[in-house]
Amino acid sequence: MRPIVIIVAILSFLGCGREKHQFSHPQIIGGATAPRLSFITALVTPGSETPFCGASIISTNLLLTAAHCVYDLKYGVEAIIPSSNNTTRSDATRLGVRAIYIHPDYHPDAKKNDLALLLTDELHPSQTRWIESIALNDHAPLSSNALIVGWGNQTSYGSLPAETLMAGEVKLIDIPTCQKAGGRYSHLDSTQLCAGDIVSGGRDSCQGDSGGPLYEWRSNGKPTLLGVVSWGKGCGQKNSPGVYTAVHQYLPWIYHHLTEASSPPNELTSENLHAYCAGRLRLRQTSTNGESKLVTTQLVTKLKDLRQVTEFTSKGTVPLCQTFLPGLGFTEVFANKDKNQSILLVSVKDLNLFYEVTAEVRARTVLHCDKDSNKVLILTDNQSYVSWNNHILELSPTSTEAPLSSSFTCQVDEIEAEFKNLTDSDIPQILQLRNKKGVTVFNLKEKEETPQIEITVTKDSITPQSGTLEIKNTLNSTLISWKLACYKLSNLSEHSQRNDPIIEIESIWPSNPLGLIPPGYSINTSFDLKSSLPSLNSIQCFINGIPTTVRLL
Repeated sequence: MRPIVIIVAILSFLGCGREKHQFSHPQIIGGATAPRLSFITALVTPGSETPFCGASIISTNLLLTAAHCVYDLKYGVEAIIPSSNNTTRSDATRLGVRAIYIHPDYHPDAKKNDLALLLTDELHPSQTRWIESIALNDHAPLSSNALIVGWGNQTSYGSLPAETLMAGEVKLIDIPTCQKAGGRYSHLDSTQLCAGDIVSGGRDSCQGDSGGPLYEWRSNGKPTLLGVVSWGKGCGQKNSPGVYTAVHQYLPWIYHHLTEASSPPNELTSENLHAYCAGRLRLRQTSTNGESKLVTTQLVTKLKDLRQVTEFTSKGTVPLCQTFLPGLGFTEVFANKDKNQSILLVSVKDLNLFYEVTAEVRARTVLHCDKDSNKVLILTDNQSYVSWNNHILELSPTSTEAPLSSSFTCQVDEIEAEFKNLTDSDIPQILQLRNKKGVTVFNLKEKEETPQIEITVTKDSITPQSGTLEIKNTLNSTLISWKLACYKLSNLSEHSQRNDPIIEIESIWPSNPLGLIPPGYSINTSFDLKSSLPSLNSIQCFINGIPTTVRLL
């Protein structure tokens, strides 16, 4: 079945005195197609064409991006240099990434020092005509505006990725002003930059733009890199500007690796070893007890204290990484499976050299309490929660001692989790966790779900295939850009027909003013189908891929 074309007309914004937010400069959120830029590249997983982050070319084989983009790689990374039409399709140049240098002071919880350098494969001389490295800023920004570009999300809600490179202009905000936004913003310092529109919102980078550039054009006609997209609260919201890592504060570290990229050292260092094995230094162990399963993953975040040893045996070890180090040759890294797993073993085969190195790790523990994984406990260094029959339960420490209605216990190895009910609810309220560290008691509270946007469909009394749609923003934030797709429920169960919505409307702000809906506001559009509208119980609608509440009048 072919999609039915919808004729859309702007009827009205419901409500009075609403100020129209129009900006003279388009943004990535509500942005415009960018001209081709020779220094921008996209990061993708091998075999994919969908960017998960951006990066800037600072030399012919070195990219600068955000550390959080590559901190916990599971499937590797490639860099795509787009063709002249700014797409990331197959006609673009794809480069393998040989090494990843994450700033040594980066920590994912603190959101500071959020920089990484990617050493790529060498470009063929014929390919270099497509690229030109961007200059690095060497002082605090003096201008009041800067530019952002990326292939990231175009919406503040759900997913609406850009098909081509988008660009926009943002205001630079001084750090003291940005700190007044409160929360994590209050901890900003001189190693970071702040940009956006605190009063009105709407000017921002978003998911998928991370690692990309904040830059300006200098009087010599050349672009200069000011910052790297790091983090923000939501996308394009008031009092929630974007935060960028200030490039000028990290020039010694960047220049050190620029020199190293052109002339690799011929001695082994813990930093080089970690860079060339990025994403592969992880140890996964699985244990079972009946229907329960415990999966523990340790990710190496840093290597230090490299020391040479006379020899070692690979018996009882697990190979983690095999790589080729310039000037050294084929190198392997092993973990002791049953001994001290913070000590890794290194073999430089071509030189017959052996080393030990100390590893700093972050652990992730997942306890599956039933074979269908309906009851799962996830424990990490920075976030822990319970998934209980599709309900997400957040943990908070407590010392609650109360009469229990029922309990459920599962145990594997040294971890025992007892879920307790204080009421007759099917969802537990208390978790008592026993492990090597002792006993900890947590309150369990169901995570609040994001409110669903409401869709009201009003049929025309004379022509049943025509009518109006009211889209009401029930969120606590402004809806910026949206795509509505409604399907017959029978189509949802048939994958081959999923791409055939009976209603499909897209409104990208600022090119279409209907694309911006403040909290509590509604917009109306008309529709005209080629057949009668199905009954309410046979239709499902989505806004940017998220299900909506549908009413039929």
